[in-house]
Amino acid sequence: MAFRPVLDRHAEEAAALWPRRERAAGAAEVGLDDLAHLDRRVEAHLDGLRLAGREGSKAAMAVDLDGPGATFAQAAQALDQKDAKGLATLLDGLQADQDRAPGLFGALSWVPLERSEWAVRAMLHERCPPLLQRFGLAAHVSQRSDPGLCLIDAMAATASPLRATALEGAGLLGRVELLPDVVADLDHASTPCRLAARLAAALLGEASAIPLLWDQVSLATVAGRSALVVAVAKSPLDAAAKALDAWRFDTKRKREAIVGLAVLGDAQRIPWLLEDMQSPSLARLAGHAFSRITGVAIEGALRAAPNPEGPSGPTDDPAEEDVEPDPDAALPWPDVGAVERAWGDLRKRLPMAQRLLFGAPLDPGRCDRLLREGSQELRSTLAIERALMTPGRPVAAVRAPGFRQVGQLGGAA
Repeated sequence: MAFRPVLDRHAEEAAALWPRRERAAGAAEVGLDDLAHLDRRVEAHLDGLRLAGREGSKAAMAVDLDGPGATFAQAAQALDQKDAKGLATLLDGLQADQDRAPGLFGALSWVPLERSEWAVRAMLHERCPPLLQRFGLAAHVSQRSDPGLCLIDAMAATASPLRATALEGAGLLGRVELLPDVVADLDHASTPCRLAARLAAALLGEASAIPLLWDQVSLATVAGRSALVVAVAKSPLDAAAKALDAWRFDTKRKREAIVGLAVLGDAQRIPWLLEDMQSPSLARLAGHAFSRITGVAIEGALRAAPNPEGPSGPTDDPAEEDVEPDPDAALPWPDVGAVERAWGDLRKRLPMAQRLLFGAPLDPGRCDRLLREGSQELRSTLAIERALMTPGRPVAAVRAPGFRQVGQLGGAA
């Protein structure tokens, strides 16, 4: 048809933009309004496919891109069009290529349940294999919709991925009445189930789960980062500081120590950060933590030129061994001398031995305001902090489509 090139462009753009928006959803330099703007672009391309019906589905299935972005676009179109055959084809393909699974999870999180319920309900049928039940459960949990008895059944599943998703869901949804079942899995043989149970139990108010989370911390996964936030936020101030101090001298955990200190927010530990700013590999992360605790941005006189000795990430050279992106690429380089001078003034007026965020104690009111105004990285942390303040309160879905969040929280994007 004459408009097929336009549909092909819609499909390719939706597939290419989705990985970018997934990175943006947890980024320190991206706010909710920025995410909403990017997500509107994604939705515009999906809408172009949706309006074209069957022709849009053909264009989506023809996307020739590697990775989960193509699966996201294809699955979103299949869900919108109630294309059971197309969705089944995608599910069959996941058996051979699990790297595409995040794309399907993304589509189930993106397409509103009122449009995807036909598929989600079928996936949650007791006769479906655990993989499909997990997808159906994740669709509900990601949109903070209670799946009812399906959640309870899945918490007793023998398949670890499904059981872990259910345990995680109990915590994210604030299902306090399920706490006894969650606590029973605190020492589950499966690592994912064990971590999910400990996080969920802590969110639901179980104090015994807090010390168990310290060994589960990892910056490589969303669950591992959540474990760090919960462990730091709910441990006594001195105990958390002692644990983080020990990590500073472990080469494998230095970054976790700095991120943990930013969550802790104790201005007494600022000298740690000043020391870490001397290291090219840690300077930007330490400067970012300094700003988060004190509220003083690394800008103007406090900002330095990029350090050529710092990590630069991958290049276009195919022979280059370093293929990992620079995790601090968007963060400014601190001028250590200027920051030290600024700290000399700040230390006289900042409260010590208490948790601070941007120079002031964190309370529910500030938390709610910053959940609207903060960066995506900060919002991810505050969503957990806010739930911990009121056990049983669902964790805000800060990775949901930005335009949907803006509508729920109020404001314009």
